[in-house]
Amino acid sequence: MGKKSNKPTQGKRAYNDKREIVLENEKFESYYRKQNIFGNNAESENEFQTLMEFLKKPLPTTFRICGYLQHAFELKNHFEKHYIPQLQNVEFEGTAIPAPEIIPWYPNQLAYSIDAKKEIIRKSPPFKRLQRFLVSENEAGNINRQEAVSMLPPLFLDLLPHHLVLDMCAAPGSKTAQLIEAIYNQAHVKDAVKDSANLSSLQGLIIANDADPKRAQMLVHQINRLNSPNVLVVNHDASTMPNVIIPSSSSDEANEKEILKYDRVLADVPCSGDGTFRKNISLWKDWSATSGLSLHPLQLRILIRGLQLLKVGGYMVYSTCSMNPIENEAVVCAALKATGESVSLVDISEKLPELKRESGLSNWKVMDDTLQEYSSPEDSHPENVTLASTMWPLSMDEMKKQHIERCARIYPQHQNTGGFFIAMLKKESPLQAHRVDALKKQDERPELKRQKLDNEASVSTSAPQPVTKTGNNYFDEEPFVYIKPDDESISSVSNFYGLDPKFPRDHFFVRNQSGTPTRSVYFACSLFKKIIENNINRVKFVHGGVRFFVKQDISPLLKSNESLEVNKDICNFRIHSDGVNIISPYLDEKFFCDADLEDLKILMKYDYPRLEQFPENGKLKVGSEKMVFGCNIVRAHAKTEDGSLTDMRILLPVWRSPNSCNLMLARKEKQNLELELFGMD
Repeated sequence: MGKKSNKPTQGKRAYNDKREIVLENEKFESYYRKQNIFGNNAESENEFQTLMEFLKKPLPTTFRICGYLQHAFELKNHFEKHYIPQLQNVEFEGTAIPAPEIIPWYPNQLAYSIDAKKEIIRKSPPFKRLQRFLVSENEAGNINRQEAVSMLPPLFLDLLPHHLVLDMCAAPGSKTAQLIEAIYNQAHVKDAVKDSANLSSLQGLIIANDADPKRAQMLVHQINRLNSPNVLVVNHDASTMPNVIIPSSSSDEANEKEILKYDRVLADVPCSGDGTFRKNISLWKDWSATSGLSLHPLQLRILIRGLQLLKVGGYMVYSTCSMNPIENEAVVCAALKATGESVSLVDISEKLPELKRESGLSNWKVMDDTLQEYSSPEDSHPENVTLASTMWPLSMDEMKKQHIERCARIYPQHQNTGGFFIAMLKKESPLQAHRVDALKKQDERPELKRQKLDNEASVSTSAPQPVTKTGNNYFDEEPFVYIKPDDESISSVSNFYGLDPKFPRDHFFVRNQSGTPTRSVYFACSLFKKIIENNINRVKFVHGGVRFFVKQDISPLLKSNESLEVNKDICNFRIHSDGVNIISPYLDEKFFCDADLEDLKILMKYDYPRLEQFPENGKLKVGSEKMVFGCNIVRAHAKTEDGSLTDMRILLPVWRSPNSCNLMLARKEKQNLELELFGMD
């Protein structure tokens, strides 16, 4: 195999470190020139050339500080004090490298852009230190490395803590994480959970769906980092998303059911992705007009299904990372025409005022893969099944009535991002079934056959027929089985930890067929429980809930403690780190022990450190005398006078043995926390 060439690669970029791709695609250029996406005037050609130049540039590294607001601000202050100053006036191989900049339109200035090549970030010492910080905080769930325009859709939904939200095409989960944060942050719920009445009344829930089983599993990692009891992951084709059945809110009859409707729906639909050329450079060789044409029917079905599931008065965001009007305005126009006056486009021009955007297009061309134009559906060849009648622009009068200009187009050259499209729709009244059915029938073709959508106006809420596991992998997922509040194990755990009687003990569940707490015990909100119990054979459940308790082998502790009477009081379930922040306000105070920063260093550095290793007059050493044997919670406030650490309250589960105290965190979690607190790894 020959050596890599050292010749300059102008107009090319390395791909997979093995070959190079020419950053050109004549069809792509011709297609978008014909679309006149920047109008048809003297300046439009200059704008188009600038777009093409930006599409060939590497995309900046962007990230947002995530999690709940108080901690996010603490981490932001830490980042700006201890990382930003070291990145000023940095040079790499004689070239000045700009420091990270705040993304101006992101709320609370919690998102940043680093306009430096990945090679520089990996090799330059100051940026290498930053890279280490970003990787660690990303794993811990405190930072999300996410393309800037990908952060946009959740920001337009104006979420409130009680909202029911459907994320129709959720994987890999970055936007879902934003939705979770928004529900909590709007009412400072993290602080409110200290009041047991608030915890039991948290009715907000996010259902995160993806059609691909493997991608649905990717959501689990994102969601687990936030430890929210208000998220449920499911696996369905978004265009045929099943109705979710819950007990009727308007009847006291136990058998009365109703269809769950959502306050907000997000549909970041599958698309050709031609707004992502800067990141996915294989598009330069693979792009074809066929991609947008073939995806248009699916995108329209997803949008229509989302509107069916939306509450009257609710809002839905439709978005793509494509610049193609066939995937964008054409889909929105077709949906608006099919739903009549039941749905309207929302003016979002005043939202996120720092965001530069263009209005939606009111005219575009329909072309096949050879770029042959067709002026109307009647003009296209009958055998050309890729062209649906919904792809063509409506009349100018219809366009004006729909206010298609209220859609938003994001172009790379305006704020150094990828390309993106967003439309926000409001459901004004129930959809008229006959109009939606007419849309479905007009383009029925063999290659587009699909499951029949549930009719919004008339759907059976009777129990569905049982579904067998054979051939259905996602019904092979371990079931969600709720534990009775008087279960012996739950009663024992509740009594041992002094769990507040107001805590909703009927919300505990396990993931096994027997319903017995053999390993882990999970917790989720009240609506989560209603959905699980009423849709066992209707919905493909994948993941949800927060792990609260884990069974612990206590035989070593009992053996080392044979002479002590306290043996009989040791609980064989310990509190898991995922749920410690939620459950701690409801536990007996005797399970808490304060700790100093030096105590935390020792806990993170050593496995099972002996008590004599802790500072003699430190809080943990003094408090250890009152600790119960088994699981306890260490409580610390991480702040130093010189400000070298983040200012945050920390709760960590520990295991107290006669002569040692061990931090019950996985090694990677310890390393991430150590880096965040002490700048060490």
